[in-house]
Amino acid sequence: MEAMGYGLPIVIPNILEDRHSVKYEENGLLFPTESSEHLADALVRLFAVDSLKCELGRAARSTIEAQYDLQQRVNNMALLYRIILNYF
Repeated sequence: MEAMGYGLPIVIPNILEDRHSVKYEENGLLFPTESSEHLADALVRLFAVDSLKCELGRAARSTIEAQYDLQQRVNNMALLYRIILNYF
């Protein structure tokens, strides 16, 4: 996620923990776990197409800005506390 914050295009394995932030061909490239062939294909594709690198990098940065905006996180935490307090 740190690389995304710097606006870098990322290539990661398609695992559940990261799928909430990384959308295939929107803000990063995913490859099947334990598949070095698919990883190599994704890296070759990323480095072969300059516009793809730029597009994925910009989208990655936007994703992180949206998901980890301080004010939004404060609002979400306040909402969580209100829900919990209203529950009890």
